[in-house]
Amino acid sequence: MVGRHGHLPALIAAAAVLATAVPGCHRLTEYSSTGETGVVVIRLPDLEAEDVIPGFEGGRSICSVGNENFVVASNRGRLFWGNSAERTIEHAYPIGTAFTAGYGSMAPGDGSIYIITGYGQIAQFNLSSRKVVDQFDAGPLPTDLCRAAFGPYLYVSDGQDGLVREVWLLDNEVHDQYGMPHPVRALASGRIIDRAVMCAAGSASEAYRILVDSLPYPETVELSSPPVDIAAFRDTSLCCAVHPVMHGSGGATIIWYDSLGQAQTRIMSLDGSPCVICTDHVRRLFYVASFLGDGTTRIYKLDPFDMAILGSVDVDGLLRDMALHRNGEFLLALTSG
Repeated sequence: MVGRHGHLPALIAAAAVLATAVPGCHRLTEYSSTGETGVVVIRLPDLEAEDVIPGFEGGRSICSVGNENFVVASNRGRLFWGNSAERTIEHAYPIGTAFTAGYGSMAPGDGSIYIITGYGQIAQFNLSSRKVVDQFDAGPLPTDLCRAAFGPYLYVSDGQDGLVREVWLLDNEVHDQYGMPHPVRALASGRIIDRAVMCAAGSASEAYRILVDSLPYPETVELSSPPVDIAAFRDTSLCCAVHPVMHGSGGATIIWYDSLGQAQTRIMSLDGSPCVICTDHVRRLFYVASFLGDGTTRIYKLDPFDMAILGSVDVDGLLRDMALHRNGEFLLALTSG
């Protein structure tokens, strides 16, 4: 597999210069991310934006892979390896061909990460050898990946045939599939005891719950508008879907299941257009990024049990993806200008 990396050494050198030029701690107003893709390092639980690591050209998704390490998948066909302690890009690895609409989802495996690359392919990147060790198909147009919390499985949603497929990490083969009422845009692993997979429809005002062992069909949850992302806790039935537009503004719908197994929902209104959500399993919180439309993204900290907004921080640019890092010490926000 040949990646488009003819100028890779120059790119890494330039990224290193840019990273060392950024002060170790400064206010975000001193940094302009216009035309750049950077990772904002936000310290938790105070939502204090400490730094911006620039140089992730074409970055579309981010994943924490160790105490100080994280990776960013780029639609240029590269995987950037970043260091949150040094605030630098250590290296960039070829993982596929350039593809504008690709590289938007990553999920951890066992000693590997899985990435939707170009032209419907899924690549397995080994974290020890730092190489692509497998590449396979799991549907004609994969839209999102989710590692199951309850076993060695990867779930893959598809925007063309509308199926959600179960891939076993043992052999990277599809072993099961689920027909959905509408194509799914985003996935999240739900409560472990239920062996649940939560799904956000891409075009309908619906979310779905797949109970892997008990139901052959998904349960539907009616929402007020189509969701674009979803996140879930692993120790409760509670999850959260976010909507870009709802009653004139964006919002988040908290979903949980009562003692009879019936879905209950409550809506939290948020400013702007919510686009990305991630889960803080340590503090049992959700972080929701909402684009304000003026070149700024606001990241909210939500307590879904008290239905409360606990704080927020504004960052420059459009937020592409987020990841909890170092056991919840940091939130890494991938943005582009």
